[in-house]
Amino acid sequence: MGGKAALLVALVAMSVVLETTADAGYSGGYGGGYTPTPTPPKPTPPTYTPTPKPTPPTYKPQPKPTPPTYTPMPKPTPPTYTPTPKPTPPTYTPKPKPTPPSHKPPSYSPGPPPPY
Repeated sequence: MGGKAALLVALVAMSVVLETTADAGYSGGYGGGYTPTPTPPKPTPPTYTPTPKPTPPTYKPQPKPTPPTYTPMPKPTPPTYTPTPKPTPPTYTPKPKPTPPSHKPPSYSPGPPPPY
């Protein structure tokens, strides 16, 4: 054994010897030795009887309602195309050109001769 273990064993043995001699009748003048008061026996608790759990109701799935069948909406027919009649333009009637006044050449009148 190591040194620490031997020391521990020696201390324990010594304390046991001291306790046995202390109980041998020497009161030491400080009252009697320690005598534990006997504890009354504890009543035994009642045995455990588990209460039975109620059985849960069985699962019944609710039937899903069937959705209404799909009926596509009829497409509205667009109104038929009726082109608006174009107004007819007035017929072209050429206007008669006014006759220009007849051109009269200037009358010749001999004037004075130009100076040289």
